[in-house]
Amino acid sequence: MQKIRRKKAIEGTTVPGIIYNGGQYFFINLDIFEDGMANCWELVDLEGLKDKLDLGWLTPVVPLGKTLSIHGLGAFKIESTNWLHDKKTYYKLVVNKIKRLNPAFENISKITKSQKKLNEKK
Repeated sequence: MQKIRRKKAIEGTTVPGIIYNGGQYFFINLDIFEDGMANCWELVDLEGLKDKLDLGWLTPVVPLGKTLSIHGLGAFKIESTNWLHDKKTYYKLVVNKIKRLNPAFENISKITKSQKKLNEKK
């Protein structure tokens, strides 16, 4: 069988985010795409994004006294904060950004169980 491939541009944007990995907090640009996918060091659908927020892997806040690492800039101990979002409002922010890219909220991708298992093996 001959393999062929289609290519389609998927529009996207970013919002600031924080990854909690290995006891450390890392500032990231969360890539968000019009099809509902997001990249938080792993490509996830909206359900997966919610799971990452619930697990604390993706977070909109860093606790007082912890250090936030910003690649290429430095690491900063959090002594005072005024975070704009909690997990719930951060998720809404992401969904609203997707709706700006895709006002009809059509063709939203969903990762299947078999795709998740395949990704976990990598």
